[in-house]
Amino acid sequence: MSVKKIAEVEYLRALAILFTLLAHFRFAYSGDQGWVTWLDARAAFHGGVDLFFVISGFVISRSLIPAALGAQGMPAATRVVSDFWVRRVYRLWPSSWLWAGLGLTVIFFTQRTEVLATIYDVLAAVTQVYNLHAWSCANGVGTCSHQAVGVYWSLSLEEQFYVLLPLLLIFLRVRARWVLAGLALLAPIAQTFYPGIGGFFRWEAFCLGVLLAWALSDAEVGETIATRLLEPLRPILWLGALALAAALPAVGAGKLGLFAYPITAALSAGLVLIASVDRGLMRIPRWMGAALLWVGSRSYSIYLTHSVVFLVFKYFDGKGWRPAGGWGHVLWLGTATSLIALVSELNFRFVESRFRRK
Repeated sequence: MSVKKIAEVEYLRALAILFTLLAHFRFAYSGDQGWVTWLDARAAFHGGVDLFFVISGFVISRSLIPAALGAQGMPAATRVVSDFWVRRVYRLWPSSWLWAGLGLTVIFFTQRTEVLATIYDVLAAVTQVYNLHAWSCANGVGTCSHQAVGVYWSLSLEEQFYVLLPLLLIFLRVRARWVLAGLALLAPIAQTFYPGIGGFFRWEAFCLGVLLAWALSDAEVGETIATRLLEPLRPILWLGALALAAALPAVGAGKLGLFAYPITAALSAGLVLIASVDRGLMRIPRWMGAALLWVGSRSYSIYLTHSVVFLVFKYFDGKGWRPAGGWGHVLWLGTATSLIALVSELNFRFVESRFRRK
Protein backbone atom coordinates (compact mmCIF):
# COMPACT_ATOMS: atom_id res chain seq x y z
CA MET A 1 0.00 0.00 0.00
CA SER A 2 1.57 3.29 -1.09
CA VAL A 3 0.62 6.77 0.09
CA LYS A 4 1.11 10.16 -1.48
CA LYS A 5 4.31 11.96 -0.56
CA ILE A 6 3.92 15.13 1.47
CA ALA A 7 6.00 17.94 -0.04
CA GLU A 8 6.78 19.70 3.23
CA VAL A 9 7.99 16.47 4.82
CA GLU A 10 10.35 16.11 1.85
CA TYR A 11 11.57 19.65 2.58
CA LEU A 12 12.43 18.49 6.08
CA ARG A 13 14.27 15.50 4.66
CA ALA A 14 16.38 17.96 2.68
CA LEU A 15 17.04 20.00 5.82
CA ALA A 16 18.15 16.85 7.65
CA ILE A 17 20.73 15.92 5.01
CA LEU A 18 21.99 19.50 4.78
CA PHE A 19 22.51 19.50 8.56
CA THR A 20 24.37 16.20 8.22
CA LEU A 21 26.68 17.64 5.57
CA LEU A 22 27.40 20.64 7.80
CA ALA A 23 28.26 18.27 10.64
CA HIS A 24 30.60 16.23 8.43
CA PHE A 25 32.39 18.90 6.34
CA ARG A 26 35.30 18.51 8.79
CA PHE A 27 36.02 15.08 7.30
CA ALA A 28 37.01 16.67 3.98
CA TYR A 29 40.23 17.87 5.68
CA SER A 30 43.34 16.04 6.77
CA GLY A 31 43.72 18.12 9.94
CA ASP A 32 41.83 20.28 12.41
CA GLN A 33 40.38 23.53 11.10
CA GLY A 34 39.78 26.73 13.03
CA TRP A 35 36.32 27.29 11.59
CA VAL A 36 35.27 23.82 12.76
CA THR A 37 36.34 24.62 16.32
CA TRP A 38 34.48 27.94 16.13
CA LEU A 39 31.31 26.24 14.86
CA ASP A 40 31.45 23.42 17.42
CA ALA A 41 31.38 25.98 20.23
CA ARG A 42 28.09 27.38 18.92
CA ALA A 43 26.18 24.62 17.14
CA ALA A 44 26.20 20.91 16.41
CA PHE A 45 24.33 19.71 13.36
CA HIS A 46 24.16 15.99 14.15
CA GLY A 47 20.53 16.57 15.13
CA GLY A 48 19.82 16.15 11.43
CA VAL A 49 19.99 12.41 12.06
CA ASP A 50 17.23 12.60 14.68
CA LEU A 51 15.11 14.57 12.22
CA PHE A 52 15.72 11.79 9.69
CA PHE A 53 14.58 9.22 12.26
CA VAL A 54 11.30 11.02 13.00
CA ILE A 55 10.61 11.48 9.28
CA SER A 56 11.38 7.82 8.63
CA GLY A 57 9.05 6.60 11.38
CA PHE A 58 6.29 8.91 10.18
CA VAL A 59 6.57 8.18 6.44
CA ILE A 60 6.91 4.42 6.73
CA SER A 61 4.12 4.06 9.30
CA ARG A 62 1.59 5.90 7.13
CA SER A 63 1.36 2.80 4.94
CA LEU A 64 2.58 0.09 7.33
CA ILE A 65 0.10 0.73 10.17
CA PRO A 66 -3.11 0.36 8.12
CA ALA A 67 -1.65 -2.63 6.27
CA ALA A 68 -0.61 -4.41 9.48
CA LEU A 69 -3.76 -3.63 11.46
CA GLY A 70 -5.93 -4.57 8.51
CA ALA A 71 -4.32 -7.99 8.06
CA GLN A 72 -6.76 -10.71 9.12
CA GLY A 73 -5.26 -14.10 9.89
CA MET A 74 -1.69 -15.34 9.96
CA PRO A 75 -1.23 -15.76 6.16
CA ALA A 76 -2.21 -12.13 5.55
CA ALA A 77 -0.07 -10.92 8.45
CA THR A 78 2.91 -12.92 7.22
CA ARG A 79 2.49 -11.41 3.77
CA VAL A 80 2.43 -7.86 5.17
CA VAL A 81 5.59 -8.43 7.20
CA SER A 82 7.51 -10.22 4.46
CA ASP A 83 6.53 -7.67 1.81
CA PHE A 84 7.63 -4.86 4.09
CA TRP A 85 11.01 -6.45 4.78
CA VAL A 86 11.62 -7.25 1.12
CA ARG A 87 10.86 -3.66 0.14
CA ARG A 88 13.33 -2.45 2.77
CA VAL A 89 16.05 -4.74 1.43
CA TYR A 90 15.57 -3.66 -2.20
CA ARG A 91 15.26 -0.02 -1.21
CA LEU A 92 18.38 0.21 0.97
CA TRP A 93 20.85 -2.62 0.65
CA PRO A 94 22.10 -2.36 -2.96
CA SER A 95 23.20 1.26 -2.54
CA SER A 96 24.60 0.78 0.96
CA TRP A 97 26.63 -2.27 -0.04
CA LEU A 98 27.93 -0.53 -3.15
CA TRP A 99 29.18 2.53 -1.25
CA ALA A 100 30.59 0.45 1.58
CA GLY A 101 32.67 -1.36 -1.01
CA LEU A 102 33.73 1.88 -2.67
CA GLY A 103 34.67 3.35 0.70
CA LEU A 104 36.86 0.34 1.45
CA THR A 105 38.48 0.74 -1.96
CA VAL A 106 39.32 4.39 -1.29
CA ILE A 107 40.82 3.44 2.09
CA PHE A 108 42.92 0.74 0.38
CA PHE A 109 44.50 3.27 -1.97
CA THR A 110 44.86 6.16 0.47
CA GLN A 111 45.30 4.77 4.00
CA ARG A 112 46.71 1.26 3.94
CA THR A 113 47.13 1.20 7.73
CA GLU A 114 43.34 1.52 8.12
CA VAL A 115 42.37 -1.32 5.79
CA LEU A 116 41.91 -4.04 8.42
CA ALA A 117 39.87 -1.80 10.74
CA THR A 118 37.76 -0.68 7.77
CA ILE A 119 37.08 -4.30 6.80
CA TYR A 120 35.62 -4.84 10.29
CA ASP A 121 33.57 -1.66 9.82
CA VAL A 122 32.24 -2.78 6.43
CA LEU A 123 31.30 -6.23 7.72
CA ALA A 124 29.34 -4.61 10.55
CA ALA A 125 27.73 -2.20 8.09
CA VAL A 126 26.50 -4.79 5.59
CA THR A 127 25.18 -7.04 8.38
CA GLN A 128 23.22 -4.09 9.89
CA VAL A 129 24.99 -4.09 13.26
CA TYR A 130 27.26 -1.09 12.85
CA ASN A 131 25.80 0.74 15.85
CA LEU A 132 26.66 -2.28 18.05
CA HIS A 133 30.11 -2.41 16.48
CA ALA A 134 30.70 1.32 17.13
CA TRP A 135 29.40 1.04 20.69
CA SER A 136 31.75 -1.88 21.42
CA CYS A 137 34.72 0.06 20.05
CA ALA A 138 33.76 3.10 22.15
CA ASN A 139 33.94 0.80 25.18
CA GLY A 140 37.35 -0.60 24.32
CA VAL A 141 36.23 -3.79 22.60
CA GLY A 142 36.80 -4.34 18.90
CA THR A 143 38.57 -2.45 16.13
CA CYS A 144 37.04 0.50 14.30
CA SER A 145 38.12 3.07 11.76
CA HIS A 146 34.79 4.90 11.25
CA GLN A 147 36.08 6.65 8.13
CA ALA A 148 34.52 4.90 5.14
CA VAL A 149 31.21 3.77 6.66
CA GLY A 150 30.96 5.67 9.93
CA VAL A 151 27.50 6.98 9.01
CA TYR A 152 26.14 3.43 8.78
CA TRP A 153 25.47 3.32 12.53
CA SER A 154 22.18 5.13 11.89
CA LEU A 155 21.24 2.82 9.01
CA SER A 156 21.82 -0.20 11.24
CA LEU A 157 19.71 1.28 14.03
CA GLU A 158 16.98 2.04 11.52
CA GLU A 159 16.94 -1.50 10.13
CA GLN A 160 16.86 -3.01 13.62
CA PHE A 161 13.86 -0.85 14.47
CA TYR A 162 12.06 -1.89 11.30
CA VAL A 163 12.67 -5.56 11.95
CA LEU A 164 10.71 -5.15 15.19
CA LEU A 165 8.04 -2.60 14.26
CA PRO A 166 5.89 -4.76 11.92
CA LEU A 167 6.04 -7.61 14.44
CA LEU A 168 4.82 -5.28 17.19
CA LEU A 169 1.96 -4.13 14.98
CA ILE A 170 0.96 -7.65 13.96
CA PHE A 171 1.07 -9.27 17.39
CA LEU A 172 0.06 -6.40 19.69
CA ARG A 173 -2.23 -4.54 17.29
CA VAL A 174 -3.39 -1.23 18.81
CA ARG A 175 -1.58 -2.01 22.07
CA ALA A 176 1.67 -1.43 20.20
CA ARG A 177 1.04 2.30 20.68
CA TRP A 178 1.64 1.93 24.42
CA VAL A 179 4.86 0.01 23.85
CA LEU A 180 6.15 2.71 21.47
CA ALA A 181 5.15 5.48 23.88
CA GLY A 182 6.88 3.61 26.71
CA LEU A 183 10.06 3.23 24.66
CA ALA A 184 10.04 6.95 23.84
CA LEU A 185 9.70 7.83 27.52
CA LEU A 186 12.33 5.28 28.50
CA ALA A 187 15.01 6.87 26.30
CA PRO A 188 15.90 9.88 28.50
CA ILE A 189 15.81 7.65 31.58
CA ALA A 190 18.15 5.13 29.98
CA GLN A 191 20.51 7.87 28.79
CA THR A 192 20.62 9.32 32.30
CA PHE A 193 21.98 6.08 33.73
CA TYR A 194 23.95 5.01 30.63
CA PRO A 195 25.06 8.23 28.88
CA GLY A 196 27.12 6.39 26.30
CA ILE A 197 24.18 4.70 24.59
CA GLY A 198 22.69 7.91 23.19
CA GLY A 199 25.16 8.06 20.33
CA PHE A 200 24.29 4.56 19.11
CA PHE A 201 20.73 3.67 20.23
CA ARG A 202 18.50 6.73 19.72
CA TRP A 203 15.20 4.92 19.21
CA GLU A 204 12.94 7.63 20.68
CA ALA A 205 12.84 9.62 17.42
CA PHE A 206 11.53 6.60 15.47
CA CYS A 207 8.87 6.02 18.10
CA LEU A 208 7.69 9.64 17.96
CA GLY A 209 7.45 9.47 14.17
CA VAL A 210 5.39 6.29 14.30
CA LEU A 211 3.08 7.66 17.01
CA LEU A 212 2.55 10.86 15.03
CA ALA A 213 1.60 8.90 11.93
CA TRP A 214 -0.71 6.72 14.04
CA ALA A 215 -2.51 9.74 15.50
CA LEU A 216 -2.95 11.37 12.10
CA SER A 217 -4.20 8.13 10.53
CA ASP A 218 -7.53 8.94 12.20
CA ALA A 219 -9.06 11.38 9.72
CA GLU A 220 -11.02 13.18 12.43
CA VAL A 221 -7.95 13.66 14.60
CA GLY A 222 -5.91 14.84 11.64
CA GLU A 223 -8.57 17.35 10.61
CA THR A 224 -8.92 18.64 14.18
CA ILE A 225 -5.16 19.17 14.49
CA ALA A 226 -5.04 20.92 11.14
CA THR A 227 -8.06 23.21 11.51
CA ARG A 228 -8.10 23.95 15.25
CA LEU A 229 -4.43 23.83 16.20
CA LEU A 230 -2.30 24.68 13.17
CA GLU A 231 -4.43 26.73 10.78
CA PRO A 232 -5.23 29.47 13.35
CA LEU A 233 -1.47 29.94 13.75
CA ARG A 234 -0.77 30.10 10.01
CA PRO A 235 0.47 33.74 10.00
CA ILE A 236 3.21 32.97 12.52
CA LEU A 237 3.62 29.21 12.19
CA TRP A 238 6.43 29.53 9.67
CA LEU A 239 8.35 31.44 12.35
CA GLY A 240 7.67 28.59 14.75
CA ALA A 241 9.01 26.08 12.23
CA LEU A 242 12.09 28.24 11.71
CA ALA A 243 12.64 28.43 15.47
CA LEU A 244 12.36 24.65 15.81
CA ALA A 245 14.85 24.13 12.97
CA ALA A 246 17.27 26.64 14.52
CA ALA A 247 16.94 24.96 17.91
CA LEU A 248 18.16 21.60 16.57
CA PRO A 249 21.85 22.57 16.26
CA ALA A 250 21.66 24.61 19.47
CA VAL A 251 20.41 21.63 21.44
CA GLY A 252 22.83 19.35 19.64
CA ALA A 253 25.74 21.47 20.88
CA GLY A 254 25.21 19.82 24.27
CA LYS A 255 23.86 22.75 26.21
CA LEU A 256 21.14 20.51 27.63
CA GLY A 257 23.46 17.65 28.57
CA LEU A 258 22.11 14.12 28.66
CA PHE A 259 18.66 15.12 27.43
CA ALA A 260 19.93 16.60 24.17
CA TYR A 261 18.94 13.58 22.05
CA PRO A 262 15.36 13.20 23.37
CA ILE A 263 14.80 16.96 23.11
CA THR A 264 16.15 16.98 19.56
CA ALA A 265 13.74 14.16 18.75
CA ALA A 266 10.83 16.14 20.23
CA LEU A 267 11.78 19.27 18.27
CA SER A 268 11.97 17.17 15.11
CA ALA A 269 8.52 15.72 15.82
CA GLY A 270 7.19 19.28 16.09
CA LEU A 271 8.58 20.09 12.66
CA VAL A 272 7.10 16.94 11.15
CA LEU A 273 3.72 17.72 12.74
CA ILE A 274 3.66 21.15 11.06
CA ALA A 275 4.66 19.61 7.74
CA SER A 276 2.32 16.61 7.98
CA VAL A 277 -0.92 18.48 7.23
CA ASP A 278 0.48 19.48 3.80
CA ARG A 279 -1.11 22.94 3.73
CA GLY A 280 1.90 25.11 2.97
CA LEU A 281 2.23 26.22 6.57
CA MET A 282 6.02 26.57 6.28
CA ARG A 283 5.72 29.14 3.48
CA ILE A 284 8.57 27.75 1.40
CA PRO A 285 8.98 29.78 -1.85
CA ARG A 286 8.31 27.77 -5.01
CA TRP A 287 11.87 28.08 -6.34
CA MET A 288 13.30 26.92 -3.04
CA GLY A 289 10.73 24.14 -2.78
CA ALA A 290 11.84 22.63 -6.08
CA ALA A 291 15.46 22.57 -4.92
CA LEU A 292 14.52 21.07 -1.56
CA LEU A 293 12.42 18.37 -3.22
CA TRP A 294 15.41 17.38 -5.34
CA VAL A 295 17.69 17.21 -2.30
CA GLY A 296 15.09 15.40 -0.20
CA SER A 297 14.42 12.74 -2.83
CA ARG A 298 18.17 12.04 -3.08
CA SER A 299 18.91 12.33 0.63
CA TYR A 300 19.63 8.62 1.07
CA SER A 301 22.12 8.64 -1.80
CA ILE A 302 23.71 11.82 -0.46
CA TYR A 303 23.98 10.24 2.98
CA LEU A 304 25.84 7.23 1.59
CA THR A 305 28.09 9.01 -0.90
CA HIS A 306 29.29 12.01 1.07
CA SER A 307 31.61 10.04 3.36
CA VAL A 308 33.42 8.47 0.41
CA VAL A 309 33.75 11.80 -1.39
CA PHE A 310 35.10 13.43 1.76
CA LEU A 311 37.66 10.60 2.09
CA VAL A 312 39.01 11.49 -1.34
CA PHE A 313 39.16 15.19 -0.50
CA LYS A 314 40.85 14.42 2.82
CA TYR A 315 43.58 12.53 0.97
CA PHE A 316 44.23 15.34 -1.49
CA ASP A 317 44.10 17.94 1.29
CA GLY A 318 46.97 16.07 2.91
CA LYS A 319 48.82 16.31 -0.41
CA GLY A 320 48.48 20.09 -0.37
CA TRP A 321 45.83 20.45 -3.09
CA ARG A 322 43.52 22.74 -1.14
CA PRO A 323 43.87 26.43 -2.07
CA ALA A 324 45.03 28.70 0.75
CA GLY A 325 42.93 31.31 2.53
CA GLY A 326 39.26 31.65 3.40
CA TRP A 327 38.13 31.38 -0.20
CA GLY A 328 40.15 28.20 -0.43
CA HIS A 329 37.75 26.61 2.08
CA VAL A 330 34.76 27.81 0.06
CA LEU A 331 36.22 26.38 -3.16
CA TRP A 332 37.23 23.13 -1.46
CA LEU A 333 33.88 22.42 0.16
CA GLY A 334 31.93 23.76 -2.82
CA THR A 335 33.75 21.35 -5.14
CA ALA A 336 33.20 18.46 -2.72
CA THR A 337 29.48 19.29 -2.45
CA SER A 338 29.14 19.49 -6.24
CA LEU A 339 30.77 16.09 -6.62
CA ILE A 340 28.46 14.66 -3.94
CA ALA A 341 25.46 16.02 -5.87
CA LEU A 342 26.72 14.40 -9.09
CA VAL A 343 27.46 10.94 -7.72
CA SER A 344 24.27 11.00 -5.64
CA GLU A 345 22.22 11.68 -8.75
CA LEU A 346 23.92 8.79 -10.54
CA ASN A 347 23.34 6.45 -7.60
CA PHE A 348 19.72 7.58 -7.30
CA ARG A 349 18.98 6.96 -10.97
CA PHE A 350 20.93 3.79 -11.67
CA VAL A 351 21.02 1.94 -8.34
CA GLU A 352 18.52 3.22 -5.78
CA SER A 353 15.57 3.79 -8.14
CA ARG A 354 16.24 0.72 -10.23
CA PHE A 355 16.17 -1.67 -7.28
CA ARG A 356 13.25 0.17 -5.66
CA ARG A 357 11.17 -0.51 -8.78
CA LYS A 358 11.86 -4.23 -8.40
